[in-house]
Amino acid sequence: MKYAFSELNWIDAYKFCETYNATLASIDNEEENKEIMKVIKDTIPHELDWWPVWIGGYKYNDGTTWRWISNGEEIRYSNWVSDQPDNWNNQENCLNTRYDGQWNDLTCTQTHYFICQVNESPCKCH
Repeated sequence: MKYAFSELNWIDAYKFCETYNATLASIDNEEENKEIMKVIKDTIPHELDWWPVWIGGYKYNDGTTWRWISNGEEIRYSNWVSDQPDNWNNQENCLNTRYDGQWNDLTCTQTHYFICQVNESPCKCH
């Protein structure tokens, strides 16, 4: 797991992670969510419990399905804030987690801290 002390939009955060053979973090179960929250709380400065941190979820082209950028798989485990995702103003296509461990959708152009997950294999095969 890597973390960043700069704030970038979701796309630039994704590109930053790629330069280190990593990707924005994905979360597949409650245990992983807790692990990532510990890393975030221990390493990234924050002001409020709802302060967002980018992770690797994005809304797929169909407009309803959420997927992980790391592998393109549909998100099966989730920890959305109540009434989320809401796609406010029809512009929220990127996923963040908050310092309380709950998830929210936001506009991808907003700048926030982010967390990268190191890939298992050094190969960038496509």
